[in-house]
Amino acid sequence: MEEDHKKKQEEALEKRLSGELPTIDIAGQIFYVDIGMDCLRPKNIFATLGIQFSEIRKHYSWLEENYVFTYNPKTYESQEVDYTNIHSIPENLLLVELPSKRKLDPVGYARINGYEVNPFVKEVGIRSHFKAKIRPLKAHLLEQQRLDKEFRKSMQEEDRPSRKRRKGRSL
Repeated sequence: MEEDHKKKQEEALEKRLSGELPTIDIAGQIFYVDIGMDCLRPKNIFATLGIQFSEIRKHYSWLEENYVFTYNPKTYESQEVDYTNIHSIPENLLLVELPSKRKLDPVGYARINGYEVNPFVKEVGIRSHFKAKIRPLKAHLLEQQRLDKEFRKSMQEEDRPSRKRRKGRSL
């Protein structure tokens, strides 16, 4: 099994070095991982730029090394949700989880960041194709609303003047 994994990695590296971009399946749509253009471009759909990494950057988890963001499969783009004013679950949105750019395309990532490709790929690993995870949107939205309320409450508490009584004589 180890030999098979090693062979797949070698094949993926060979394909990538010959110019073939890695792909990711997001809810049935294939996207090219184009680190040079800083995006995920939908295959055979030219009416959109796809998912821009600059737009989903704020949804990146450094601890998990992944992006979790809302995606509109009709437009093939990420779509922001106003968690504070949401009253129902948007029907046309999916919650998508995908790996970091360095895992999606270690060759492109290494080139752009000035790393030596082969040692970097050996450290990170390489694949030609990924499948994004689709997570439950409702649970995520409820958690975001809860966090937003907690944040607002803490900000209000910080803004309140302190009502501590002074010790000593009163004037």
